[in-house]
Amino acid sequence: SFADQYRHRLDTEVIDAAVQLGEVVEAVTTHRRAPTCLTHRDFRLDNMIFVDTSDAVSAVVVDWQTVGAGSGPADLAFALGSGLSTELRRRHESQLLDRYVGGLIASGVDLVQVDVEHDYRLGAAEGLAMAVIASQVVTHTDRGDEMFAVMAELHAVQMHDLGTLRLLD
Repeated sequence: SFADQYRHRLDTEVIDAAVQLGEVVEAVTTHRRAPTCLTHRDFRLDNMIFVDTSDAVSAVVVDWQTVGAGSGPADLAFALGSGLSTELRRRHESQLLDRYVGGLIASGVDLVQVDVEHDYRLGAAEGLAMAVIASQVVTHTDRGDEMFAVMAELHAVQMHDLGTLRLLD
């Protein structure tokens, strides 16, 4: 259904990535290495409210309907993959991932950087999966359809850049 609905809008590479992901989607959750934690699973800018006060900027995360146990690095991959242009993500991804790991370690979380990087690479698939699945279960609007198409494009490119599907071979 996703391919039929978006074929006119998306490049063949994006549709192919969605089809390939559909064949291995279960493996995305079984190949995790980082510690399991509470995850948002729709961790994108549309679900964040930023409050700027004279002291600091804080963020409130909303829309917790897909919350569950999962991989924190997958939420990070979702946020960066959907919230940054491909160019910005490519330029800053490594530093942002290092900052994420550093913050967790400073907070006392016992983890291994290579496991976080592995789960981050897998997390790109969760962004594409969300675009595919959610686009099929919501009421269709022009704005919503465009949002899902852009999400699919961004996450398919992110998956390609990170070699996500090669992790599942």
